[in-house]
Amino acid sequence: MFNIKNIEKISINKIKKYFNYKSLKIKYFYTNYNFNIKDNKIYQFLRIGYFFYNKNIFYKIFNFKKNIFYKK
Repeated sequence: MFNIKNIEKISINKIKKYFNYKSLKIKYFYTNYNFNIKDNKIYQFLRIGYFFYNKNIFYKIFNFKKNIFYKK
């Protein structure tokens, strides 16, 4: 389970700034649904601002560039 307080608000523009949509497969989480970055539905969830990377580890927007956001 995750603590909603640990979820940072993020914007689609900041995602675009740091990531190449076509090359990375970023998994985002909202309720019980997982989406691939290539899925059109992902953009709606990005605007909501909830995201995660692997095993419910949450990252703050200002730590983006230091972390690995692609699934191996």
